[in-house]
Order: sequence, then C-alpha cells, then structure tokens
Amino acid sequence: MRFTKYHINCHDIILLDGMNSGIEPARLPLAHLCDRRAGVGAETVAIVSPSHARNSGSSVLVRAFTADGNERRLCADSIMAAARFCYDGGHVRSTSMTVETPDGYKSLLVSPSQAGGDYTVTVDLGGANFQAMRSHSPFLSPECITLGDDFYLLECETPDAMPTHLVAADLSVTPDNPAHVGFVVPETREQLYLKLTKFGSMPGDNVADSTGAAAAAALMIHKNQCARNVIVRMDGGDCIVYCDNNAHFLVTAPVGYGFTGQL
Repeated sequence: MRFTKYHINCHDIILLDGMNSGIEPARLPLAHLCDRRAGVGAETVAIVSPSHARNSGSSVLVRAFTADGNERRLCADSIMAAARFCYDGGHVRSTSMTVETPDGYKSLLVSPSQAGGDYTVTVDLGGANFQAMRSHSPFLSPECITLGDDFYLLECETPDAMPTHLVAADLSVTPDNPAHVGFVVPETREQLYLKLTKFGSMPGDNVADSTGAAAAAALMIHKNQCARNVIVRMDGGDCIVYCDNNAHFLVTAPVGYGFTGQL
C-alpha cells in the first residue's frame, strides 16, 4: 500500500492512496502507523478514494482517522493534504476542486509553490453551529462550536493556567467519544492564540489543528471579539481564517510534502 506523508504546520498526515484499490479502515493498524518510533509517525491517517457521487463535481472522497481509530467528520488538514495529493498526482487537473467528506462536499483552492516548497491551500469548511454548555464550575462556561467535530472553547487570558481537565469533566468523554477542549486568547482584532487539548483514549495537546483554528475564529467572530479575517496562532504554526458573506469559514494554511513510501 502506497502512502505519502504531509505536514500542515506541525500536524502530520499519513495519506493512503485508495484511488485504484479499496482500503478498509477497520483493518488498518492506525496506532502503529501514527507511532513516531515504530511506525511512520503522524497525528492523522487520511484515505483518498473515488467519490461516491461523481455527478456532484467531486472525484475524490477523503476520510480521516486518529490513532485511536476514531473517524473525524471534518479534518481540514487532511482535506488540504488530499488536495495537494490529488493535484500533484493528476487526479484533479484544476487548482480549484471539490472533495467529498463525511461532513459533505468541501471546495478548495490549491496554490502550488513555484520553488518546490510548501503549497498554500484554502478550504471552505462551511458554517458553524454554536451551543452554550452548562458547567459544574461557576468559573468555566465553555461554548460548543461544531465544525464537523465538536470543539469546547473558552475565552481566557492565560490558557496554560486554565484547568482544562475541569472542562473535560463536564463532557461525556469516552474512548469512542473524544473531546477537543480549547482556550482562546484574543491578542488583537486580527490575531488569536489557540491552545487545544484532546481528551479520550489517546489524550494530549493538539499543537496544530486547522479545524480547531476555524472553530476558535468562529467563536470570537460570533462574540464580535475579532475581525472576519484573522490569523490564528497555535504552538505548531499559524493559519488564516476568513468568514465570508455566507457565514462560511475558509481556512488557509501551508501544506508541506514529507516523503512517499510503501507499507
């Protein structure tokens, strides 16, 4: 099985090519593939295969899985990596494309590098849903922002000092129902900082996650705390989030090529 490794900031993606042969996710050793010592090393494994509905304008389906086996409904980084893979491999001949995901069809624009470096890719993630959460703590009132996955976010000034575990304690976190908890710092009207942590069977900090960045921007725009075009800083790198006139959130980030191999 052929794979290509990409990185979007510090989010590593192992992309599996299923365009010519079927790949059954349940049979994949996801934890082993993501292991940085024994495997290839990544946060996410993405599978690219032919789209279920070619008449939709999409020729490819993108599915993304974490090391613990959970499928993400919407992983912007996997979609952007898949867009570069499809463009470089000739599966899509235009720099403008649409891909199918479990969260519906997503439009992308690929800007190849003339010097052989990182590509710049923009993906339209669609609209966000907002829901206030009840907390057992009087000091913590997270909001749930849904962009495919659910992100439980709070605005704060010092995210490192915030008791992330108390927010997670209010959620129904199980190995099959992980939770993304984040703290957002509005640094200026044009720039945010996001610290994101995943709770579940394989907890840990997400140093870079473009979907989470879009959710953070959505929250701050919803609260009128930032501009509609904003830089979201994360420990693993930055991306740009823009909210258009249709209230769709577009994420732009660099997509770097790592290497190609055979499993």
